[in-house]
Amino acid sequence: RSLEMDVLGDGVRVALRMLMALTVVRDGTLCIEEPESHQHTSALPSLARAIVEGGKRSSVQVVATTHSLELVRALADACVGAKRGFAAYHLERDPAGVVQSTRLDTLTLAHLNETGVDPRRLDEYARG
Repeated sequence: RSLEMDVLGDGVRVALRMLMALTVVRDGTLCIEEPESHQHTSALPSLARAIVEGGKRSSVQVVATTHSLELVRALADACVGAKRGFAAYHLERDPAGVVQSTRLDTLTLAHLNETGVDPRRLDEYARG
């Protein structure tokens, strides 16, 4: 039985739109803003696997913006499972207004997690 998208929850509709975009884009880059929006945290690992697998099938590099540590971890795990590259970037604006970035690969994220460091707060740790 089929359902109209209007009867589905916001999370399902948002996820379907993202995944449908992955079926259209080929050999390129897909930018997604806050894919965790309207998603329950328990759904993030499944969503991350679907994004990574969809990107792999379409030869698409996915660039996502997020404040969600749960999504970053889910995407990192999904990339490892799919044998895909992964990097997160922590962005910080310095007092002069210049944006600095710190690249975090899966090993670095795992180390930060093991030591209890929240990668969203790297600037606070650096200042001491």
